Amino acid sequence: RYLHDLAEVLLKRLDSAESQLNSVVASRSWTLTRPMRKLMGGLRGESAGVDGPQDAGAGPLRERMSALSSRLLELAEQRAPGGISGGRGRTIYIFTGVPFDDIGGGQRAAQFARVLLSRGECVTYVYAYPKWENGSVVESEVALPGLRHLYLKNVNADDVLKDSTSRDVAIFELPHASFVPYLERCNDTGAQTVFELIDAWDSSLGGDWYSDTILNQYILQSRLVVGTAKVLQQSLIERGRQDALYLPNAVNEDIFDCYRAFHRPVEYQEGFRSIVYFGSLYGEWFDWVSVNAAARLARDAKIYLIGDPPSGLQL
Repeated sequence: RYLHDLAEVLLKRLDSAESQLNSVVASRSWTLTRPMRKLMGGLRGESAGVDGPQDAGAGPLRERMSALSSRLLELAEQRAPGGISGGRGRTIYIFTGVPFDDIGGGQRAAQFARVLLSRGECVTYVYAYPKWENGSVVESEVALPGLRHLYLKNVNADDVLKDSTSRDVAIFELPHASFVPYLERCNDTGAQTVFELIDAWDSSLGGDWYSDTILNQYILQSRLVVGTAKVLQQSLIERGRQDALYLPNAVNEDIFDCYRAFHRPVEYQEGFRSIVYFGSLYGEWFDWVSVNAAARLARDAKIYLIGDPPSGLQL
């Protein structure tokens, strides 16, 4: 589906470019500047008959773009059911807590999925819990080319992984008991299994689903283990994985573009560095005392916390 969509986009952009080109060629300024273009073309050694983009190759451009689109459609057919699976002959499975379009703990998984899809990979995204808004469950309707977006409650390991092979990669972001059959099935098929410790689940973050035994199972049975903070990497090492990797969260360069100038939000005071945190503010793991101390010591900075503060909190 992704390749079909890409081929369609290419052809639409070509049609748009040709339309703009025709408007330029039909303009009065194009006619008036024709002698100058002829002169400059002669100085560059171009053919005397060439008069800019209209003569220089709109036809060949369409031929090349059409050939590319045809090739993309051929590849799409090869990757259809019965052909090879995945953008590179594989599928990336992501098992996580919340949907692609939710916030909080799902964002690392969602960013993985976003980048992988942009690179032409096929992603199967399985989430354990539904999305909530204003105290009510909201259906998560995500439709992106190359993405299978599945609610754990509605699927099982046999169906999700029926076509899994050793070429596939399975990333587990949540050490949930309900994902254990998926871990075992992936290990049986030879898929590359990765467990990422993204939070201190043995705190209030784990809730009633957390099990230390299940966490150890993910740590010991996954081919690769990753800590997203130094303290989490150390926790993995202490649990027997000396090969634990450290891979912190990255930045979404589509949003945080270092080559663009952004307007300062009106809430942020000018003349100060801005230290911003966006996420959950509950639980004993959030060190309000240290945040308060940092705010008092860093006189040249302002700290902005975006989230729902615990009830009764006083700073």
